[in-house]
Amino acid sequence: MSVKKPYIIIFTFFVFSNWLYCQDELNQKVIEKFSSDSISLSQFQKLGNLNCQDKLNGTSLLENYYYELYNDLNPFPRLYNIENLNYFFNEINVCEFDKSHYLNFISNQSNLLTKSQNGFSDNEIQRFKKDFLENYYIKINSD
Repeated sequence: MSVKKPYIIIFTFFVFSNWLYCQDELNQKVIEKFSSDSISLSQFQKLGNLNCQDKLNGTSLLENYYYELYNDLNPFPRLYNIENLNYFFNEINVCEFDKSHYLNFISNQSNLLTKSQNGFSDNEIQRFKKDFLENYYIKINSD
């Protein structure tokens, strides 16, 4: 009985390591595609500019535009959380955003959506990433 225990632990470790590798590989593919996506770059730049306008005028233009893009099933707001964007924009504290800012933001895997954000499961988030890689826009399953 105790002989089986090490095999179970080794098997569990192998399966988990393999799962982590697949997650990382998928994230890298998503980041690579975003790095050459001019539509998402343009959306990022506009969101950054709206963030500056919000600071000056006390408005919610960034949030409104983000959710407009989100509801149109654009991949950028579907895979990058608004809180991460706000934090990034406020940290760099500029109002003109170029491609280097965009690449800096998207290349940080911790900025990608996680299951604790927006209430999606890991499987749904992985499907969103695959939709982006295969079809660009995110498909929503309606039950």
